[in-house]
Amino acid sequence: MIDTTCPTWCAGVQCQEELPEDRHHQSEPDQMVIRIRDRDGHPVNAEVDLVATLEDELWIWMGTADRQGLEITVGSARYLHTRLGVLIEKLGW
Repeated sequence: MIDTTCPTWCAGVQCQEELPEDRHHQSEPDQMVIRIRDRDGHPVNAEVDLVATLEDELWIWMGTADRQGLEITVGSARYLHTRLGVLIEKLGW
């Protein structure tokens, strides 16, 4: 069971679930558009949500409305942030 005192970023919805095992802190989604590949390998634009969720630890979710996506820890998100920065610098952007 989580602490029901919400962090400042919590949207205050999932932490109020009736069953304790369903409770967790979750941020409001931040939406962005990314390019993904369809099953035939063709590029398509997809709207994804970025959401932070605190359950057993803090997770960052990036995925589509049909729940296809990627969920990583904050440590992995920081590492990804660093690696993307290095790549962008290498490309001269």
